Amino acid sequence: MGEIKAGVVVVTEFCRPHTSKYQGYIDYINRTEAVRNENTAKYNLYQDYMGNPKKTTSLFTAEKNELTLKEKNDLKEIFSEAQKNESIMWQTVISFDNRWLNQYGIINDDGTLIDEGKLKEVARGAVRRMLENEKLENAVWSGAIHFNTDNLHIHVATVEPVPMREKKEYVQYNYRYENGKRIKEPILDDKGEPVVKMEYKGRFKQSSIEKCKSHVVKELVNDKENNIKINNIIRDSIVNQKKEHPISTDKEFINKFEELYKMMPDVSRNLWNYNNSIIAKLRDNIDEITTMYIEKYHTKEYEELLERIETQEQVYRTAYGDSRKDYKNNKLKDLYTRMGNAVLKEIRNYDKEIRKLEEETIKEVEEENIFENEKVEIDRIIEEANRTELNNTEDYLVEDDDNFIEPEVEMEDVYYKWSKNYKLAKRLIHDKNPNYEKAISLLITEHEKGNLLATYELGEVYRNGRGRKISQSTADKYYEKALKGFNYKLKGGEKNKQYLNYRIGKMHYYGLGTEQNYEKALECFNNAPDNVYAKYMLGKMLYYGQAVEKDYDAAYKIFISISDENAYTSYKVSKHDRAGRGY
Repeated sequence: MGEIKAGVVVVTEFCRPHTSKYQGYIDYINRTEAVRNENTAKYNLYQDYMGNPKKTTSLFTAEKNELTLKEKNDLKEIFSEAQKNESIMWQTVISFDNRWLNQYGIINDDGTLIDEGKLKEVARGAVRRMLENEKLENAVWSGAIHFNTDNLHIHVATVEPVPMREKKEYVQYNYRYENGKRIKEPILDDKGEPVVKMEYKGRFKQSSIEKCKSHVVKELVNDKENNIKINNIIRDSIVNQKKEHPISTDKEFINKFEELYKMMPDVSRNLWNYNNSIIAKLRDNIDEITTMYIEKYHTKEYEELLERIETQEQVYRTAYGDSRKDYKNNKLKDLYTRMGNAVLKEIRNYDKEIRKLEEETIKEVEEENIFENEKVEIDRIIEEANRTELNNTEDYLVEDDDNFIEPEVEMEDVYYKWSKNYKLAKRLIHDKNPNYEKAISLLITEHEKGNLLATYELGEVYRNGRGRKISQSTADKYYEKALKGFNYKLKGGEKNKQYLNYRIGKMHYYGLGTEQNYEKALECFNNAPDNVYAKYMLGKMLYYGQAVEKDYDAAYKIFISISDENAYTSYKVSKHDRAGRGY
């Protein structure tokens, strides 16, 4: 007989309510199995396909394995009522290769013993899924198991007692046979136009047939355990472990990660999804990272996954035939899709932190603009930042008239607040097209109210020449006023001491409004152990040996400890690693 081409095949056809096939099935619902078996050809749409049945089991339904005579009569009434209401009757055949059933213990070697109970149970689940997919949950069906030499099959007839199926316009056809071939010809009206009628939709979707077939295979093959294991390897052993191995700080992945990040499209970050069409051009890059990740962290799990997938694919190939030959590809696609989304999630988080940093850089006036040249080593980054922040070359100091504005605010009334005017002023200063006049006007208004952040920012205006001539003396007066106010708030029992220590420490570190004093700066930063910027400044001082002994390892540990909290420090860590210091 050759090899098994397909263990199970499912086909569905339908007949309209006024056909002989429909009426024939109704007439023989309540007859004996022998009589129904002898007259199957009168009502069965699949006689040629099925062959000549030698034996037919009793009817069974969604609720009953066997029907009494009364229950058969009731079923006949339901089918008759459906016919009167012009319901379509669908006939489904679930056909098996008996050798395949024998492999899974459903039928014995010579076909004399069969597990009818199991087949009926499987058929119920399969038909239910098929009808649900067609939105025919209110339909009624009956079935019977038919035996012949090598092709056991389950015949199912389905109707809607009260039709709820969608109606569509259909051209009406006559059918005739010529030389053994069925020829379909449209019925024409008096004008020679095809006759069109509104009828209930008959054809089932292919996905419905596949759901029916899939349930049969899964239940008979009993492949749940292996499929669960395959899914667990993909989801739990590989994908979910990704969070234990972030690639944004892994030296082997950082180049690929940053390369991918730079190529991400500038759209809503919610669209950064592996299956989104806008990511299509980047999938090879994402898959490359996934492959590297699997090879580094999950070689054994991946080998087991491939072995289980190949075993399962062979099982399905036997059961379904060639229709499931892509099982392996689909499972590997699932793995790479899930891993791809895990990579993109880290990319989104990285982007979120970077954008947050950009905003906080404006807020905190962190003028170490590390994003202008991402290929510069950490030494160069900090040196450039120092030059930008200190900017104390005498050649650039242009003394102006005394522009310092003394606010009419008592020291006990000063405050620091990210007010609306202050935030707007910051944005106007750091915008690509800055509006210094408007920004300075807003800062002066805030300064006169006693807002120390605006006072400090006016010092920055005159130190860096933003909309004003550079005037170190004017800058120093604003810095001194700000520093005095920060110290006053710190000593006055202000709750946010860590933030104040960071601000004061920064001014001592750079000598803003006071003499540069690394020792005092170090003391302030140590008093702000939970402030991420103060932590970074401590790491920086350890890196350069400022007020402490130079210690690359200690600096690196600080950068590492806060790399998950802040994209800025995470970036520093990656550059620090590449410089080969402290690691």
